[in-house]
Order: sequence, then structure tokens, then C-alpha cells
Amino acid sequence: RGPHANHRGKVNRFKQLHSHDRQRPALGMIMVGDRQDSRLYVEAKGRACAEVGIRAENRFFAQSTTQAEILRQVHAFNADPTIDGILIQMPLPATIDEKTVVDAVLPTKDVDGLHPYNVGELAMRRRTPYFTACTPEGIVEMLDQEAVPIAGRVAVVLGRSDLVGNPVGMLLRKRHATVISCHSQTTQVLPFYPNCRLFFVLIRKYRSIV
Repeated sequence: RGPHANHRGKVNRFKQLHSHDRQRPALGMIMVGDRQDSRLYVEAKGRACAEVGIRAENRFFAQSTTQAEILRQVHAFNADPTIDGILIQMPLPATIDEKTVVDAVLPTKDVDGLHPYNVGELAMRRRTPYFTACTPEGIVEMLDQEAVPIAGRVAVVLGRSDLVGNPVGMLLRKRHATVISCHSQTTQVLPFYPNCRLFFVLIRKYRSIV
């Protein structure tokens, strides 16, 4: 079975699981500003929600919106029992502190896995976060689908972003890989290459640190 068939199978299982729910699962999404790429991304997430039967509650705010207004919306989603998950579309304007907004989301609704509680649970052994970022989860799942061994292997991870690089490294450690983290301040990556069996490029400027 290819990746597409696997995806369709998961979609169908999710629909069946929630087909008799009196209330559909719901995702609250918050976007601030008018970045076209961010809007397209939010709209794509909305279509993905519709595909599996999740109700998407999008809240779009102007670039001039204050941090207090965004926090009020986060708290409203937190308090709403019909909202199961909350997603903050990044980046936020420079006038809004991303850390404050991310920390305001309930860990139990933090679908991006960015809240310190979820990050801490992911980092610790024998702990399970409520959520882990979807891209890192997808990377590990692709390895599993292709039956690529992880335990005992040396993995080099280029990138340490909170949303991708760091979670990938932590997921690999949970699967007993030996992880070498490289980033923009790493002077040379090539010396690590001969001994690694897994190599992840999770940065935009790869050539700059080779």
C-alpha cells in the first residue's frame, strides 16, 4: 500500500470513529495579519478538516490587532467545550509576543505541540504529550511505513526550530536513536555524515552550514 492509500484509510477510519458523535470535533484557528502564504495555509487546513469531518472555526485578525485581543480569542477557545483543538498560525506580527500567546493555549488543546507542558512531556522518557507537531510525527510515520529502522541508529538533524527540528530530534530519541543536532551555528556538518544512517534537512539554508 502506498502513502496515498494509507492516508485514505486513516481518513475513513476517522470518519467512522466520529460518525455517530452528536457533535463533530472542532479546531479553532487564529491568524493575524494579511500574509498570503499564511492565509493559503489556513485555508488548506480548513479543507483538510472538511475532508475528515472536523469543524474549522477560523478567526482572522488585522495586522494592527493588539496582543490583548488575540489573548481574549485564545481564552474564548480555551473555555469553549465545543472546541477540541487550537492552532495559532505563525508567524505573528512583531507587536505580539509569540511565547505569551502560545503559553496561553491549554496544553490539552495545543494541536501544534508548542506549549511548554507538551514539549516537556515529549522530551522526557516514558512521558506522552497531549499533542506533537504534525510534521515531525509525519516524518517518523514515513520511516515506519518504509520499515526504516530507527533504534540504535545515528541520526543527524539539521535544524532546531520549535515546530520541526527539535521535535524530530526528541521523537527519534524516544525511539532510541542517537541524535546529533546541527543548526545555523554548527560550523561543519560533513564530519558527522559518514557515521550517520539517518539524515534530516529541516532548514532552508542548507549550504550555509555545510
